Amino acid sequence: MQRAHDARIETGEVMTRVIVPPLNAGAKAAYRKQTERDSYDWPICDVAVVLTMEGQTVQNASIVMGWVAPTPRRAIESERLLIGNRLTDDFARQAARAAVAGATPLAKNGYKVPVLETVVRRTILAAAAG
Repeated sequence: MQRAHDARIETGEVMTRVIVPPLNAGAKAAYRKQTERDSYDWPICDVAVVLTMEGQTVQNASIVMGWVAPTPRRAIESERLLIGNRLTDDFARQAARAAVAGATPLAKNGYKVPVLETVVRRTILAAAAG
């Protein structure tokens, strides 16, 4: 049975495929993964950003952060902040700040919050640069 993208898998069901729709015209994307060290691949966080741009103005934005919670998280407030605005370094910084606002890291993970903020900002700018 094919389900909508926001449907949940019920007990006893098995996901057999994932359909990813093509990007809209004008969409730009970037992905960044920040690791502890280059010598091993244990991520602090990863961030994926898809922006639909019209000139320098963001028409649509999707920002997903991984390794910051048990499941990937959308940065919905950051997306809202960007949409309809001209993308500047300052707006990318504000959106990154919004992505980590209210973060509640575990006792030994507090250092990850500013790292995540930086990775979100850099990934937004990389996506916009196309």
